[in-house]
Amino acid sequence: MSFVELKQLIYRTLKSQPNEEVPEIIYRMPCGRNSVNFLSAEVSDDEGMGGMLNYHMQCLEFSPIPMIEICANTSAAV
Repeated sequence: MSFVELKQLIYRTLKSQPNEEVPEIIYRMPCGRNSVNFLSAEVSDDEGMGGMLNYHMQCLEFSPIPMIEICANTSAAV
């Protein structure tokens, strides 16, 4: 999945209006072997998207979290 595809998925999932933007996407990144602690990492391009997916796949070895959690901040363009 590319960064553009992620943004399109977010638009569809949130049922965004044409004037709404997603200026910031944050990956809630698991921190070590503790499934309660997380770090935040901004995803802003294909490289960040690849890093998020690679990191998450590595985390599955010691902390099986079956989903990737992201925070998408939205704003309306005027």
